[in-house]
Amino acid sequence: MCLAYTAILDSVLYYGGTKMIEVTRLNETKLVINSDQIEFVEETPDTVISFLSGKKIIVKESRQEIQNLVILYKKKILSDCLTFHKRSDES
Repeated sequence: MCLAYTAILDSVLYYGGTKMIEVTRLNETKLVINSDQIEFVEETPDTVISFLSGKKIIVKESRQEIQNLVILYKKKILSDCLTFHKRSDES
């Protein structure tokens, strides 16, 4: 794991101290959720996100869109970490 991982997350990628992605409730309100707390996502046919706490929310995004948001978020973490690490090596 990159040594700069914690510093990058603290300053760039954390929203209110937690890892977040934005989703939309059925009533069009935006909601920011902690992607690390998602237990599973199902389509019933509405998309239901179940959290480790047992709480569930229904969102407009499809299961695949939620999966893509989480993947993009994690790719950004890795990319920023590698970029920061590369810059540190150059100095």
